[in-house]
Amino acid sequence: MRSDTGPLMLLWFVILAPVLVAEIFQSPMADYRIVALGAALPLAEVVFGGPRYLHTMVVAMGLMAILMLATSNHRLIRRRLLGIPIGLLLHLVLDFTWARWDDPAVDWSAADLVAVRSTWDYVERADEFLAWARRVDTGGRLLNGADLFAWNLDKSYLAVLEKRGEVPTVPTRILTQGPSERLQELADARAEFGDLVVKPRTGAGGVGVVVIESSVALDTVELPDVPLVVQPMVASVRDRGEISVFVIDGQATSMVHKTPAPGEIRVHDHLGGTYVQVPVAGEAAEAALPAMRAAASLCGRVLDYGRVDLLHHDEAWRVSEVEAIEPALYLDTFADNAEPFAQLVRARMP
Repeated sequence: MRSDTGPLMLLWFVILAPVLVAEIFQSPMADYRIVALGAALPLAEVVFGGPRYLHTMVVAMGLMAILMLATSNHRLIRRRLLGIPIGLLLHLVLDFTWARWDDPAVDWSAADLVAVRSTWDYVERADEFLAWARRVDTGGRLLNGADLFAWNLDKSYLAVLEKRGEVPTVPTRILTQGPSERLQELADARAEFGDLVVKPRTGAGGVGVVVIESSVALDTVELPDVPLVVQPMVASVRDRGEISVFVIDGQATSMVHKTPAPGEIRVHDHLGGTYVQVPVAGEAAEAALPAMRAAASLCGRVLDYGRVDLLHHDEAWRVSEVEAIEPALYLDTFADNAEPFAQLVRARMP
């Protein structure tokens, strides 16, 4: 979320930027006035209608390089003037506001753009979350948008993707709520697939996932009392893992290979899964963009960004999920998504 609020926004930059420099560098020689000036300079671009060159890392890093070369014999001058590009970089860091989606004190109408990043409680509060998203999503201010959230929130979309056949998809069947009907549907799925995985239609973090092996009596299986989907248990996840391809503004920007902990099929890091960045190449990478296009066709709008998860099943990498609500970008581990995401935000700013 970002909002321009005149003098308050100026104070936000000229106060916090020097504070961060003091905390990080702890140098008595730093000229915090120069840092404050550098942090405030991009605000001058308002006269040109909005963020431009001073809101880019290229300009900040280029200016830093020029100053380093130009002041090679003047260390004291260099130390002072470097406060300008440092301030420019800190402006990029500070040019947003974190806010809870359910905080009644937040004036969402003041935001130029809203990006949903870690709203993991939406699973238990889906209706409330979607109502909030629809209120916020006026004039395209919400990345990916409320209608896309509503489509992506229910994993039954995987059954629709599979039926349309535009992209290889892990087979998915929708279970009904009635106990007797559900038991028959599980029996039908077992006859079709063998070992099964049952998932909540609205879920995150691997919560509520149940593996049903062929040797287990179906009438003894305890399932969550929520809408569910059933899929084949893709055994290759144990040795070949899962591939996640990140697509930002129509481009595949990075790819991660995930492997589950021993005895697990869920690859989430909080369950012991491990992540390794790999080159964006191969069959899995080639399936990501068609998956995003198929999703766009189904929900009626282009996805600003998302993550496509794929599993190897029946001799092909198949889509197991298209995450478009709050796809983790793994910025704490892999930096490749940072600049493309920043460019996306900048491009979508009014």
